[in-house]
Amino acid sequence: MSIAGGVLAAGFLLAGCGGPACRTTNLVIDFPQPIPEGTAIHVKVNDQTFDVTCPVQLQPPNFAQIANCTDQQLVLYFDLMVAAAVQTVTVWADLPDGTPLFGPAPTSLGTPAMNDPVGHSGLCDLPVSVLGAGHSPSATPAPGWEACAGGATVAAFDYGDGGPATITALQVADGSAFMGVNHAGQGAYDVASVALPCAPPAILASAKGTIIGGPIVAAGSVFWATTDGVLTVPVLGGPAQVAAPGPLMEPVFFAATTTALVWIDFAGTVQRLDLSGGPAMPVAASRGVGGGIAASDTTIYFSVVGNADWSAGAGFGQGGAVFAVPVTGGDVLTIAAAQQAPRDLVVSATDLYWASAGTHSGDFPAMSAGNADGLIVRQPLAGGPPLVLATGEANPTNLHLLDAAPLYPVLYWTDGGLGDGYAGREMAAAWGPPATVTGGSGLAFDADRVYWWQPVFTGGAGLFSAVVLSAPR
Repeated sequence: MSIAGGVLAAGFLLAGCGGPACRTTNLVIDFPQPIPEGTAIHVKVNDQTFDVTCPVQLQPPNFAQIANCTDQQLVLYFDLMVAAAVQTVTVWADLPDGTPLFGPAPTSLGTPAMNDPVGHSGLCDLPVSVLGAGHSPSATPAPGWEACAGGATVAAFDYGDGGPATITALQVADGSAFMGVNHAGQGAYDVASVALPCAPPAILASAKGTIIGGPIVAAGSVFWATTDGVLTVPVLGGPAQVAAPGPLMEPVFFAATTTALVWIDFAGTVQRLDLSGGPAMPVAASRGVGGGIAASDTTIYFSVVGNADWSAGAGFGQGGAVFAVPVTGGDVLTIAAAQQAPRDLVVSATDLYWASAGTHSGDFPAMSAGNADGLIVRQPLAGGPPLVLATGEANPTNLHLLDAAPLYPVLYWTDGGLGDGYAGREMAAAWGPPATVTGGSGLAFDADRVYWWQPVFTGGAGLFSAVVLSAPR
């Protein structure tokens, strides 16, 4: 760890702090998000800057030392400095390669409190809260969650007659959770919504067949795919309509912009449906088995998984690639070649991200387990090679980018699945070690909570139902 700065101005030593006995100060800086190890934290106290790299501890010469350093708190100890002399504190941070993690963030100075540990008589703790400019999830549970089963169950879909209930996707919009539910043995599906936190499910559409993609909410309607095409229903319910005729091959991946719905299916053809009306239009011809899709208002990004043969072992997914094409169609640009099963694309204003699934342990999906060779990859839109952010993931999927964070954007995904259960994972979108967090299959988010679904075994017959769960994030 390093800390640099000149001798503080004489005014630091002269002002009072909570009474004449206060002679030294702990500057206790709290962060609303974890700071990745190795990040350079810059703390400007009035007009002097101190540079700190956690978690190594170092006592600088003269008047200052680092009293404590964790991923969400930094304590700087100043000998012979009174807390009342601290007028302003500014904090910013850079990643080890110099990339900013977050820029100068607003802070709030609390009231100094006396803290007199042995050997430090007259010590003041001055709390500093780093506020950030983005959204900070509320620590107070939203009203109504206490009424939900177990405080976490949003909805449950029972086994019923003829086969288990399987949720195809989740999306949270306008205070409701939307989901598709396949009833395997019945050869039928439901498109449902649940008014949050946990009202009884409202069935928006039911039909024979199977949902093979979605649902996704866009422009006040819910869209999903079957082999017969893309269907839609208003979010409040009503007659289902065919938005785009098929045929489509399972699975289908959707993305939405402010003006269009786009998708890619297993056959690899990219299509666009303008939300203002009109027929679906092909945007890019197939370049292989479709793996994922993301879109901005100008560009569609899509991937092919390469070798889609489950019995290929370590060869599964080899030859995958990521492409870009204008929303209106045109020349297709190769973003990254030689990727292994790239999928779950998400895009920001500056970067494209994807999860590379890696290999698996068997040739039957329901009984396989992902090997620990999956990747999380970031591709700067300005160009250059792909950057591997995380390695050693097992079948990473459900990748999301959460821009609305207090200090810096985070990536959220699930790890495991197939023959294992899913586990939530999170990391800084720019860099940092992944951490295991709350979550599971089919991630969805609102301002304060994360949502996911999981199969729950019921009864002595070992049959299972689908349950949607939620927790604060």
